[in-house]
Amino acid sequence: MVPNYPIEHQYVCVCVCVFQQCSVDGAGWCVCVRSSCGHRVSRSELDLRLQEVRVQLEQAVDLLETDRPDQSVRLLQRAVSQAGVFLKETHSLQGQLADAMARAYSTMGEWQGAASQLERSVVAISSQYGEDSIELGRQLFKLAQLHFNG
Repeated sequence: MVPNYPIEHQYVCVCVCVFQQCSVDGAGWCVCVRSSCGHRVSRSELDLRLQEVRVQLEQAVDLLETDRPDQSVRLLQRAVSQAGVFLKETHSLQGQLADAMARAYSTMGEWQGAASQLERSVVAISSQYGEDSIELGRQLFKLAQLHFNG
């Protein structure tokens, strides 16, 4: 079961100079914790962005399943770029994106790219499920197989 983290543990704010954590104010806005920034985003806008990235992930997986990994990688790269603007690297969707990207790279025989993406996925899964989880063990097993066989 995936833990339900508070919103401030899932999203980041893009300040002028650096990514910062956000906090939720009384009205439900995600506000940058950096007092000099003041950037605010509504929960509905974050939900919309999240949905857009999820749709891209689904489309990319469909492309993978129809033997078009190169198109899948391009779509996933866009999704990862968009997600990186507002999601922490430990968010479950970041892990799903990395896992799909690893699958696409593996399909194309790009083992180093696949391993790099699986390492990103491990970060997200470790944060979600913990260091002793079966889910993390599965990801580490995939990574070991890739290093050994790829």
